[in-house]
Amino acid sequence: MKSELESVIEKVQKLLRLAESQNEYEAQSAVIKARSLMAKHKLSMNDIQEKEDKVVQGETEKMRSPWKRTLAHVIAKHFRCKTYLRHWGNSYRVIFLGLEEDVELTSIVYKQVVNIINISSRRKRLDRKSYAIGFIQGLDKKLKEQSIKMKNENEEEYALVAVMPVPVIKKYNEIEKGFSGDFKGKGIDQEQIDYNSYINGREDGLNYSKDKEIQEKAI
Repeated sequence: MKSELESVIEKVQKLLRLAESQNEYEAQSAVIKARSLMAKHKLSMNDIQEKEDKVVQGETEKMRSPWKRTLAHVIAKHFRCKTYLRHWGNSYRVIFLGLEEDVELTSIVYKQVVNIINISSRRKRLDRKSYAIGFIQGLDKKLKEQSIKMKNENEEEYALVAVMPVPVIKKYNEIEKGFSGDFKGKGIDQEQIDYNSYINGREDGLNYSKDKEIQEKAI
């Protein structure tokens, strides 16, 4: 007979498999639910699968859109990763720096949210840039509220999933010290924003998670 902890680990493993789903909302919600369960039961990715605990780098696709860069920065900070830019001519990639499991989760969430923004803005016939800015701000607000709630309920759980690991900070400082050129890039120009698209995006960013449906599928 399985112990309660073994059952929880299996559930987290199922959620992480769902994170690879082609359904953007399902995948995004699966990552957040897995994160919550791991915090509640004080599990690390090493408890879920054997991996060497080390600082690694991941990267996005080549991009020119400032909203994608902002999205990458916002998601990374909520999943214990640092970011910087690597240029390729007129385009660049955002580099994620963190522990291996955190970089993997950050990359999954980033890709899925980019898909949500692209598909939803096109389907609703909204201005993509304005929709993206709203979505990113809504998502950032939701994740901040989640972290505050977690910190108030249990400091240890908060430290497990939300506090930036010291090795990551040290490595980032080393890279930043020797970096020449544009390290983070300029912010998004918000002067020409379509208000309706922005509001739609913000609402979707605040309500992207479907934890109940994901939890049922993982049982």
